[in-house]
Amino acid sequence: MKKLLSILSLAAVLILCEQRACSMQYPADSDKITYTGRVVKTGDGSVSFDWSGVYLRFRFTGDRLAMRAGDTRSNYYLLFIDGKYVREINIRGEERLIELGCDLGAGVHRAMLYKRTEAGEGTTTIRGFTLADGGKILAWTGAPTRKIEFIGDSMTCGFGSETTDPGEEYTAETENAYHSYASVAARLLNADYTLIAHSGQGVVRNYGDSKRASDYTMRQRFFTAYDQNPDPKWDFSLWRPDAVVINLGTNDFSTSPLPSAAEFIKGYRELLSSVRKAYGEIPIFCLSSPMSSRTQRECVEKAATESNDKNMFFIPMYSYVLHYPDDYGAGHPNSKGHQKLAMLLAPYISSVMGWTLGANGFN
Repeated sequence: MKKLLSILSLAAVLILCEQRACSMQYPADSDKITYTGRVVKTGDGSVSFDWSGVYLRFRFTGDRLAMRAGDTRSNYYLLFIDGKYVREINIRGEERLIELGCDLGAGVHRAMLYKRTEAGEGTTTIRGFTLADGGKILAWTGAPTRKIEFIGDSMTCGFGSETTDPGEEYTAETENAYHSYASVAARLLNADYTLIAHSGQGVVRNYGDSKRASDYTMRQRFFTAYDQNPDPKWDFSLWRPDAVVINLGTNDFSTSPLPSAAEFIKGYRELLSSVRKAYGEIPIFCLSSPMSSRTQRECVEKAATESNDKNMFFIPMYSYVLHYPDDYGAGHPNSKGHQKLAMLLAPYISSVMGWTLGANGFN
């Protein structure tokens, strides 16, 4: 009953918002709006994207904010205003005006919208933002100077992070990239971050493929602006991380037929070479997965440590770090499990990068 009353109350507030005048409009590709993650500016003022964990930030004046957006399917977003979580936004279907806030009071406000679901749920297009009469969008201030890119699979996407039932089937409602180990670790390190991640993907072989070597894996997706489309290719000069974290291989060794160790190591080193070509001699952290086998751990370690690269680091994540069933949801770590993994990973990165750890990662 309380949840129903909360939903009805929110609906009433949004109706009142919609009845108020709102005249100041800004295109989504305004240079005042900061996007973190791979996005495509379409040339008509719109911005389109599909990767997990894309987030946008800006400041604005006025007491009302709305957004015109649509999606090829249905994606879930987290809305933060003035540093506080406000509510979940579902962008689905045809383009429409979505109220983000009203009666916000005078002064300068700060808005952040975060994509919690992955590309398989659809591609979002934001047309623009609408403010109350006299309102303005202002550039974001105080962004972290540190940057990390994570390349991974369902764990990095936060698959199942919002459920405590290990046997539950996947739903978009229980996937939250904001609570994945990657996102939490980045916030502990006070770093901006991108998630180049797709559930079921491997280095050489994707989950459930009938072949030992899949035709299209994360080695190819690494180069694309969209996760779900091979074109256009991503322009790596648009965002340059200080470090890259790779957590792949679980799906390669998940079901038969398995690639050989030599095949996997060759493919993994090809991915490492691609990262080096894109970003230069920055530190690369190669993770084994607590969900994977000893074979995956040994192959990742061999690919990383035998590369004779002083900026290549292997970080083992053993299964005993997580406790079953408390730390699992939908066959993956839940938010509690991800926090443990983040607390394991962040000190490694801190030590190599010389970055101090903060305390805001869990918020």
